[in-house]
Amino acid sequence: MTRDDIVAQIKKELITDLEGSRVVLAAESVEIKGLERDDGDRIKQLGSFEILIHVDEKRDPVKRIVQVVPLEDAPAETAKAVAAES
Repeated sequence: MTRDDIVAQIKKELITDLEGSRVVLAAESVEIKGLERDDGDRIKQLGSFEILIHVDEKRDPVKRIVQVVPLEDAPAETAKAVAAES
């Protein structure tokens, strides 16, 4: 899972909210805590990871937890989205 994947999911969630749909995010807006040095911007293992979403330099980042699960344990809509991208 990359920072681009996380941003895409956030945008998908925000699109239905009038104010949320105006939020501008890029991969650089997301910081994944707890990655190994060689992982770069990609989560390469299962588990829970804290992410920081930097929306604005004037505000503190929003903290969230991302859970990476095996595809067979993922919700049906996630599995469909992954299958559609393949």
